[in-house]
Amino acid sequence: MTVGRSIGRALLVVAVAVLAAVSLVACTGPRVASLGSTTAARTVARGDEALEANRAAAPRVSTRAFEHRADFGSLFDAPTTVTNGSGEADVAPLFEVEGTAIHKRHVYDRMLEVDPQRVRDVEEALFLDVRIVELVRRFQIAAPQDEVDIAVRRDIARMERAHERMGDGVAFDQHVLESYGMPLEALRAHLAMLAWRRITRSYVIRYAARRQGVLLLERFLAKTAEEAEDARRAILEGGDFARIAEARSIGSRARFGGRLPPLPHGTDHPSASLAADVGVGEVGPVRATVLEDESPGFGFVRVVERREPLLRPFAELRAELRRELERRPVERAELVAFGAMPLP
Repeated sequence: MTVGRSIGRALLVVAVAVLAAVSLVACTGPRVASLGSTTAARTVARGDEALEANRAAAPRVSTRAFEHRADFGSLFDAPTTVTNGSGEADVAPLFEVEGTAIHKRHVYDRMLEVDPQRVRDVEEALFLDVRIVELVRRFQIAAPQDEVDIAVRRDIARMERAHERMGDGVAFDQHVLESYGMPLEALRAHLAMLAWRRITRSYVIRYAARRQGVLLLERFLAKTAEEAEDARRAILEGGDFARIAEARSIGSRARFGGRLPPLPHGTDHPSASLAADVGVGEVGPVRATVLEDESPGFGFVRVVERREPLLRPFAELRAELRRELERRPVERAELVAFGAMPLP
């Protein structure tokens, strides 16, 4: 294998990793149902026939589907159990090596040692996805297929351009097969799964906010009460909130003029407390609050709008939500708010 081809494969790995990373949350791994075939191709390609034989002989986790489970992974499968030598029930192992059964918990423990932040990201994503799927079932929400198709074509085109820049002389489909142990069509299916999850999450979060009712705010944060009072005074004297926030606020939203993503009614987001008893269009008083780094600070908000709950079916709002998401994708702050809000 040439050095150029090795570098090319490494860059393609990075390209797909980046595509996965742009998902709304970190839980974008392949479904358990796909692990058998994907891992088989990789291990056989490496010549690890013995490991593959042990893996193939091990009991498999159930891939029993339910109506809206299709693309949210094994989290919503009932695990298959087997009986061990002592007659006790045990979850089926992934594979066995020299008589030692390897279970998912072993993979989790090792990942916790190797990359604890990644594990925390995945745990957070699973927490959110349980809530996401509950609303998917309840309100019949799903990503439109044309949006999924567009996302996959865009991702594949980006990967192909990256591959062309490598110039290693290997066909793209062969490059994918060698790097990931799966044919190009399988990669398309995997990217479609990731896109379906990402887009469905976005629709669910925005639709849930509509049903819950939302609060639209502009926010200013400061370390001291004096700094916050000075900024508030400047705004009340006719200064532009957005410009003053951009120049003087310490919040991450300063570059957006202090404008926050929509906050659902009932959220315990600190900024919602700043808006208590503040009328629409008014600038609230300076109050003690928790800053984004969880240190104490001070802030105030201007209430842009209070939207009452909108209880229309998802199908009636799909087109409107799509246009809204195209203009303004879901942001991290909305994920936090969704995780804390009561489900509608």
